[in-house]
Amino acid sequence: MALKSFVLLVIGMAIFFACSTSSADVPHMINYQGQLTTLQGALVNDTVQITFSIYPDTLGSLADWSETQAQVMVNEGIFNVLLGSVNSIPASLFGGSVKYLGVQVESDAEMRPLKPIVSVAYAFRSLEADTADYAHAFSGTVENADKVDGLHASSTPTGGYLYPLDGLAKIPNDRLYTGAGNGLDADLLDGQHASDFLSTANDYGRSGVATDLYEGTSTLTSKYVNEGQASSVTSGMITDNQIVDADISGSANISPSKVSGTAWTATNDGSGSGLDADLFDGFNSSDFVLSTNLSLINQVIRGTIELGGESSGYANFSPAVTPSRCVVYLRAIATYGSAYGVQVPAVIVQSLSSSRITVEKNSGTVSIKVEYQIVEYN
Repeated sequence: MALKSFVLLVIGMAIFFACSTSSADVPHMINYQGQLTTLQGALVNDTVQITFSIYPDTLGSLADWSETQAQVMVNEGIFNVLLGSVNSIPASLFGGSVKYLGVQVESDAEMRPLKPIVSVAYAFRSLEADTADYAHAFSGTVENADKVDGLHASSTPTGGYLYPLDGLAKIPNDRLYTGAGNGLDADLLDGQHASDFLSTANDYGRSGVATDLYEGTSTLTSKYVNEGQASSVTSGMITDNQIVDADISGSANISPSKVSGTAWTATNDGSGSGLDADLFDGFNSSDFVLSTNLSLINQVIRGTIELGGESSGYANFSPAVTPSRCVVYLRAIATYGSAYGVQVPAVIVQSLSSSRITVEKNSGTVSIKVEYQIVEYN
C-alpha cells in the first residue's frame, strides 16, 4: 500500500486468560482494539504492519516488551489484536507501577502520547498471588497455586516447604526420617509402651551401666569382683600353685613380711640375713672345704691345666706337698677353641708328686681347661 500517516483511536484493551487445566498453559496476552484513520480522517480498510511496545514511563526510551504483527486486518478503521500472540508477555511485567503502550504503524513514527495500561491489565499479577494475605471464597477449584502463605509445596519432606498429608491426615510412614538422631519420640515400639520394658535404672547391672551386679534386689558383691573393688580377692578365690612369675609385676613392691621364709631385699643381704643360696659365684658348697675342718688342713694349692688335642697334661707347683696326705679336686671349668660349646669330657688325676700334678681326660679331641685344688692334711 502507499505510504500514508495514521491516527489511532484506542477503543479498548483487556488482559484475558484462556481456559486451561494448568497455569503453565495460560497465554499471557492483552486483547487490544483500536480505530485507525488517515491524517485526513478517512477510515482505513487494509492489512497493515503494527509494532506494539510496553514502556515503564511516558518517555518511551527503553521498552520492557515489544512485538511486531505483520498482518493486521483493518476494516472500516477497526482492528482487533492479541498483544503477546507473537512474543509472550511475562506476568512479572505488571509489578505494580504504571506501564505505557506505544503503537507504530508501518514506517510511521511511534505515536505519541503513549497510552497508559490500567486496571484490567494488572490481572497478570493475580497468577502468583505471592503477596496476598487471604483469598476470598471461590466456588470453583484452584488446581495449582504457586505458593500458600508464601510457602512452596514439595512432594518430599523438605525444610521450608509444605508437605501433603495422607488420607488419614498423617505424614506417610515412608516419608518419615527414622535414622539415628532423628529426634522422634514414639508412643509405641512394636505395639509396646516404654513401661513394658526394663530400663537401665532397674536392670540391676545386666545392661552394663550399673555399678554393681544384683540377684533380685541383693548385690552379688560377696560372690563377684568388681573392677576397682578394694580387698575383693580372697585366698579362697585363688587356686593353689596357679600364680606364677608372669602374674607378678616386675615393679611390684612386695614386703618381705608377705613372703614365706626370708625374702631378699637391699637392706637384708648382709651378715646374719639368713639367706640360704643355692650357689656361691657359681660353685656349690661341696666345692669348698668347710671351716670346721680347717684345723686339719696343712695347706691348699690351686691352679689350672690347659689340655688341647693331647689327652693329658701337667702343672708344676710349690711349695711341695706330701702326696700321701693330699686330696685332689678337679673341675673342667671351660672349653675353648673350635670345640667350644661341646660336652666337657671327664678328667682324672694320672699322677701326683711333691711338686707336679698330671691329669688325663677321657677324650683326646676336645680342648678344655681344668682347675685343680690340692688339699694337704696334717
